[in-house]
Amino acid sequence: LGCINVHASLLPRWRGAAPIERCILSGDKKSGITIMKMTEGLDSGPILKKYPCDISLNETAQSLEKKLLKISKAKISSLLSQIDKGLTKEKKQEESLATFAPKINKEETEIFWVKESSEDVIRKVRAFNPRFGTFSFIGKKRIKILKASMGKNNMGISPGYLNVTSSNKIEVGCNKKTTLILERVQLESKRPCKIEDFIRGNLALIIKEKKFST
Repeated sequence: LGCINVHASLLPRWRGAAPIERCILSGDKKSGITIMKMTEGLDSGPILKKYPCDISLNETAQSLEKKLLKISKAKISSLLSQIDKGLTKEKKQEESLATFAPKINKEETEIFWVKESSEDVIRKVRAFNPRFGTFSFIGKKRIKILKASMGKNNMGISPGYLNVTSSNKIEVGCNKKTTLILERVQLESKRPCKIEDFIRGNLALIIKEKKFST
């Protein structure tokens, strides 16, 4: 039989080192695991079995990784038994459908408010949570965005600018006239906190700087 591998995507989509992060960044609705025979190519060997799963609206890389690990643990034993009995069939991957998932680099984890819509930023927050973290700068201070949600469109807030709302939230302007609601953040050298606590402890900084680096 040779060696087999469990890959954290539905091959041939997302071959490579970061399939979980890439599928969330791309807004995929489904993920899953592929059990495949290993060859010299990058995750290109014949497929023995695929087990799909849905990606929820609030799925993070951490939660999806746990979901895929649970599927793998539940399925691998019975599949190995089927392989041993000769009950499985190999299926060649369709090269025309192949996409690639290169490893994440630091530059990707920074938010570019002028270029990215609120949906783009939220995908980053979910995809890079918690292994990498998604960040921006307010003045000279680095801040990680740990949780965020979509705000209203056409609010007239320029990309990167902060608006403290009457309900003690922070709206941030993004590309395409969209806005982002910050829910949980971590200022450098500080502990993660809810946005209400961040506002309470850093209102002077917010008023002084008015915006994130864009």
